[in-house]
Formats: sequence, C-alpha cells, structure tokens
Amino acid sequence: VFDPSGRWLGDYDESGQSLQQAIWLGDLPVGLLARLDGGQRQLFYIQPDALGTPRVVIDPTRGAQGVAVWRWELEDEAFGDTEPNQDPDGDNTLFVLDMRYPGQQHDSATGFNYNYFRDYDASTGRYVQSDPIGLDGGMSTYSYAESNSLISIDRLGLLSEGGIINSTPESCDICTAPRPGGQQSMEAVARIVLKRIYVMSKNKNIEICGLICQDAVSGRFFSAPPTLGSGIACSPSTNRCPRCSKTTGWWHTHGAPEGDKWDAELMSMGDKNTDQSFTHAGAEYWGYAGFTGFLGTPMGVLRYYAASGGGVISGGKL
Repeated sequence: VFDPSGRWLGDYDESGQSLQQAIWLGDLPVGLLARLDGGQRQLFYIQPDALGTPRVVIDPTRGAQGVAVWRWELEDEAFGDTEPNQDPDGDNTLFVLDMRYPGQQHDSATGFNYNYFRDYDASTGRYVQSDPIGLDGGMSTYSYAESNSLISIDRLGLLSEGGIINSTPESCDICTAPRPGGQQSMEAVARIVLKRIYVMSKNKNIEICGLICQDAVSGRFFSAPPTLGSGIACSPSTNRCPRCSKTTGWWHTHGAPEGDKWDAELMSMGDKNTDQSFTHAGAEYWGYAGFTGFLGTPMGVLRYYAASGGGVISGGKL
C-alpha cells in the first residue's frame, strides 16, 4: 500500500492483517512495525540517509543501544546494486525489508524495484521502461535521477527531485544553503513542472498537484514534492513546504474525465472544492495575499488565478 506521494505504508495479507507497516517523519522512514519468525508484532527503528533511503534497521529491545538486524550499505557503487545484509547480527534469522531508494520497493520475483510509474534495474542504474513523460523528464529517458543518485531522487519514476523539487518538507537546508535551480517567479516554477507532467496527467486521467514555496534566504521559488490525485481532485497540501520557507501558491493539472461538470480547460469556480475557491482558502490559511493557483490543462495551456484579484489569466502554451 502506498500513499498519494509515493511513500510505502505497509504490506498486508489476504485478510487485511498487517505484515509490515512503515512509520514516517515527513519524508523520512524512521520506524517499522513487523514480526520476526511469525512472533508478536514489534517496533524496529529505521536509520535513513540524507535522501530518505533506509540504511539500517535496529531492534531496540536487544542491548542498551539495540542491535542492527538489517543493513544496506553501498559498496563502491552508487545505484543500489548492493544486496542488503539481512542478518548482520549473525543469529541466522533473516530480516526482510524491501524498501530501497525513496519511492521504491524491491520485487524479488523480477529483481527490479517497483517505482510507481516504472521499474528500476539497480544492476544497470537505469529504468526498464522509458519515461512516461518523455523528454520533459530529461534528455535520457531511461536514467534514474538524471544519473545523480547520490544527491537526487525520483519518488514516482517521472522526474528527478532536485533544484525545483525539495526533497523533504522537514528539512531546512534549502533555507540556509539555497539549492540551485530555484526560479525568479512562481509562474516560472509552475511552467517548468506542468510542462513535464501535463501529458502524463491527461493520458492517465489523474490530477497531479503541489505547493509552490519561496526560499527564506534567496527569495527564489521552488516546488514541494508532487501529489497524485484522482481523475477529478488532488490535495496539494499533502506535501508541505519546508517550515522555514513561505507557501506562496499551488499548481495542478486536470485529467480528462468524461461527463464531469467542470471544463478541464478552465479554472473551475463555484463551490468550496474548486480551483479558485482553494486559491482564496490558501491565501487565508498561509497568510499570503498574493497566493496564486496555476493550472496545466489537458491541451497544454497554462492558466493562473491570484487570490488578490484580477480574474483568470491565460499564460499561453506550456
């Protein structure tokens, strides 16, 4: 089971009983509820690295400082081809955890890592399938995180999260050391992100959305991690901006639903769940009068609406 932002929540059997459940702190996996040898479910600690990749699982009930029961170390390679050590304590009890890079789950049947929209082959450091958003995801449509796996991630198998995408809402590193790729305006951020994903959104008939954040030091804008919605709705506040940045707007796509009462090419208005209403609510909630909503339509047109007034504006083709 995964949440809308691609985080693995847990594995369950046919009767709905949990086999493993992950505990998250923002975008960092920090705990796991699991059973050893069919025993009672217990809490294990996960130690992730700076990107959110699990590196060590600790049994806190053994010894004063706990004992590592699973360990995944990179040995002279950067794309995750090293097999995890499932018995680092040498007690002949294997601890299985299929989490790999953020957004990935290892599939022992295929040998690949499931990465939501694509499968990742750690032996080559590349995806098995071409990027579903084409060249908008980068010049190499099979590469993982633009071949920069030590500093970037790809939660959904669509695009590298670095520069315009912030890796974790709980991290304030972007505010003390602004990352490259931030944009001068909210529109520039929205245009970059929406151009990459609107075709996939239309083809999959799902809405995709995210918040726009402003760096506290540089004043430049970037996008929080994207959220996958349904065919007619998406909640951008699922993934928040870092606490030390300002939330200034949001972006989203429209799928291509048949028979929906709203025109997918327009910024919807009318009830509390529509595009314009959410923009006004966002301005009040985040205390930013210039809060602006951006839409990438199925036809590839950029539209935006500011809570401060002026009506819907067309930004032309993405």
